[in-house]
Amino acid sequence: MRINRNISAVISNDHLLRNENSLAASVERLSSGLKINHAKDNPTGIAISIKMKNQIEGIKKASDNAGNGSSALTTADGAMNEMSSILQRMRELSVQAANQTNTESDKANIQEEISSLTEEIDRISTDTEFNTKGLLNGTLNKRAYTSDNYATVLDTTDVPKGTYSITNITKATQASASAFNVGSDQVISINGIERAIGASDTADEVASKLNSLAESAGVSINFTASAGSASISSVTSIEYGSSVTLDVKVDGNYAGSTGTVRGTDVTFTCDQTSYFTGKESVSADGQRAVIRRQDGFEMVVELGDKVSQSVNITATDIGAMYLQIGSNENQGVEVEIPDLSAHALGIDQLNVVSEPGADRAITKLDEAIDRLSSVRASLGAYMNRMDYTTNNLATTEENMTASVSRLEDVDMAQEMTTYTNMNILVQAATSVLAQANELPDQALQMLR
Repeated sequence: MRINRNISAVISNDHLLRNENSLAASVERLSSGLKINHAKDNPTGIAISIKMKNQIEGIKKASDNAGNGSSALTTADGAMNEMSSILQRMRELSVQAANQTNTESDKANIQEEISSLTEEIDRISTDTEFNTKGLLNGTLNKRAYTSDNYATVLDTTDVPKGTYSITNITKATQASASAFNVGSDQVISINGIERAIGASDTADEVASKLNSLAESAGVSINFTASAGSASISSVTSIEYGSSVTLDVKVDGNYAGSTGTVRGTDVTFTCDQTSYFTGKESVSADGQRAVIRRQDGFEMVVELGDKVSQSVNITATDIGAMYLQIGSNENQGVEVEIPDLSAHALGIDQLNVVSEPGADRAITKLDEAIDRLSSVRASLGAYMNRMDYTTNNLATTEENMTASVSRLEDVDMAQEMTTYTNMNILVQAATSVLAQANELPDQALQMLR
């Protein structure tokens, strides 16, 4: 029997300390609801849970991004809906103007409304914004640049990054009538628009009538006016291309040319040494060239009237609106919205005062409506993607949160069992330690 060292008390105290530490850990788990409160609790588990929580927070923000993207697209779609209504109204007016029961003043009134609606198309395309970002003014389309100022790229839908060469360019021409004279008491007619020049008209009155005729018919007239007559050196259409007609008559007889005169469209060749594949179809309307492929590739280029034999077009992969809809790098989608101004839609020079102009306006507006409908359809597909993305992100967040819960969250029933067990062991160890501390007292009995 020894009194210097109480081994039983040391053993009891050691077990008491262990039980108290286990009890404290159990109390911490029950209080926090987590089974991993410190890195030492589960080193591998805490590393996994931190990564998963980062993903969850990223998914939450990606869901917000998708919602903001959907809101931007909805804003653009609402604006395009109004543009569609405007184009329908403009087409209706063009059909009305094409009817020969209208007087010239009636057509002038129709033209005034069409011009006003054209300005509204431009205003909507310029002013439609989301968070100050322009949506319909072409800033969300992929950028493309030309080698000089001879060409303007209007659209590059589904055009891969690269350099495209257009060669053997022959510029478009305008319809033009050659020189003729208008004497006193004669009627000059351009595309059905008439002005009567009388013998009593002053030179200023003759000039005023010819200027008014030029404005109404959509042409340029080079003339020298004198009292009761005019010497006209040329009549030239403002627009370019084979679909533009010029019908000039004096007292019912063709003047300066025989029959109806037409301009010509631009001609060009897609250089297959560049990124063109040889499977493109090409078409032209005036100075505007359209290059298409079956894979959705579409490039619209407006070629200027400067003499040139080739143009290089560099298409880039920048400019489209990038929506970060995932929690990691490169998990996004690019949204392209082309320029929807009146010029880009090809309706900025509509003139329905003349009958050919009204017919041409109907065709131009049909093309613009088709173009706008195509853009809206593409936008609708993006919007559906955003809806599916939002739903998928919500499901992913739910499943990942459940996974983190399995790693970190404590099973309260199981932990309560552990707590009760540790509590009893602590009480038992405390009682045993108290008895062990009394063992040296028994040695004193031998000294009595």
